[in-house]
Amino acid sequence: MKKKDNMLFLSPMLREGIQVVDGQDAFLLIPRQNWLERLSIRFFKQPAFRKVKLDALGEFVVGQIDGKQTVLDIEKRFVEKFGNDDDMALARLVKFLQILEANQWIKWNK
Repeated sequence: MKKKDNMLFLSPMLREGIQVVDGQDAFLLIPRQNWLERLSIRFFKQPAFRKVKLDALGEFVVGQIDGKQTVLDIEKRFVEKFGNDDDMALARLVKFLQILEANQWIKWNK
């Protein structure tokens, strides 16, 4: 039986090719790479990247993802910046990271 790693002690890192665009609004630029998307780019003049708009919390978390800081480190900075009045900061952070992982936009360093 394979032992599962605790997410809190892992370090998230954005996958290669994914870019963060800061400015008035923050976005993740996700390259469109599968064969159907490449066809739509070529023949239907679709954009080569998908833009995913980030809110202030998402922008902060994505800015902290560098492959060196663990989830607990990011949570500590998150609480310092946004507070934790409802004791849900860690739950929000983990859920956001799970969404990024489900979309294969991050990978984990041990």
